[in-house]
Amino acid sequence: MKSGFLQSIVILLLACFISNQVAAQSYHPMPTASAQWNMARCWYFYPAGWHDLYYITMDGTDTTLNGKTYKKLFHTTHHAPGTAFDSIYTNYLGGMREVNKQVFMFSEWLCLDTIARMIYDFNDVVQGDTIYTQVLTNGLTQFIPHLVTGVVEIDVNGSPRRQIHLTDENGFFNETWTEGIGSSMGLVYATYGLLTDNSYDLNCFYEGSNLRYTNPSPSYAFCTPPYPNSECLPVLSAQDLPKDEPQVNLFPNPVLSTLVIESAEHIESIQLYNAIGMKILDVPFTPELNMSCFSTGIYFLRLTGKSHGVVSVERVFKG
Repeated sequence: MKSGFLQSIVILLLACFISNQVAAQSYHPMPTASAQWNMARCWYFYPAGWHDLYYITMDGTDTTLNGKTYKKLFHTTHHAPGTAFDSIYTNYLGGMREVNKQVFMFSEWLCLDTIARMIYDFNDVVQGDTIYTQVLTNGLTQFIPHLVTGVVEIDVNGSPRRQIHLTDENGFFNETWTEGIGSSMGLVYATYGLLTDNSYDLNCFYEGSNLRYTNPSPSYAFCTPPYPNSECLPVLSAQDLPKDEPQVNLFPNPVLSTLVIESAEHIESIQLYNAIGMKILDVPFTPELNMSCFSTGIYFLRLTGKSHGVVSVERVFKG
């Protein structure tokens, strides 16, 4: 009787050990080959129905920073689709690497620096734990606490993946992180809900050209009807993945007086918008734009080519 009881205990312990080993081996890291994250962003000041569609893409190529290898990321913006301002442009976003279930990114385009920030930590947690990570934004490098409200397993294209449910210290902002996919706000916009009065929502995630995940409940918190089209096509054309880095270079940025504009493409005119989307300048192209008379803040520089086609839209920080 005693021998049988001990044998049962041994079998139970062995089963738990095997279960833990399987769980440890089932972690899904971030992709390192071609992938795409489709998102929608709504600004609180946009007219009804206006929004932007973002496409974060990875083509599998490498870049290096401080001797470490990162996978290149690109950011394609479809600005105000269906409106008179409808335009599409792509920027080189930066790089991503993963070490020990921690995901690091850098982006000079978003942060105006090349500091590598830890955006995700997918190490084991339980409800009640706190995760400390950083945000991919300008001027902020401190670690921000996220309270774990739950850990669940979801199905991603027939494969179970862990999803961590998070809230801020005040219990106001909620977000989910999914292994191998990232935030419910979109790959590079994790934690942005604490910083902005705009809404970001992941719609679709692709690996290669195949749809792997559809967000079942985007919030579209700052959107107004008609809402963004969240339809995810089952197959993504590989030609939609941008391969080249942008052909526009601005410096210095931040700028105090003269902004130098270099472009490999022909530019005919420049439009400058303030942070609330109001056009404040529309002039023929000049490689040196005098911004000394403008107030400190964020501006959007729209570069227009032949037949009023948009070459690029760039963020400019006026010091």
